[in-house]
Amino acid sequence: MLTFSSVYADDKLLTFQGEVVFVEIEGGFYGIVDQNGQKYLPSNLPDLLKQNGLKVRGTAQLKSGKLGFKQWGKMIDIIEIIYQKK
Repeated sequence: MLTFSSVYADDKLLTFQGEVVFVEIEGGFYGIVDQNGQKYLPSNLPDLLKQNGLKVRGTAQLKSGKLGFKQWGKMIDIIEIIYQKK
């Protein structure tokens, strides 16, 4: 189990449970799709967790009002993330 933690002061906290996905847009990047199909674009996903299909859960800071150039998912900063071994 890996736990990654950061602290942020503004915007809204959210919890998620889903899987890491590789998105083949703009040269490719990793995002998270939760159990309800909501897409999240983390700014700080640890390299160790950049594995397509990896099951994860955690807490993140929603970066409301900010648009990324990738135009995919809601932008988040991960505060804590835990993965399930395959």
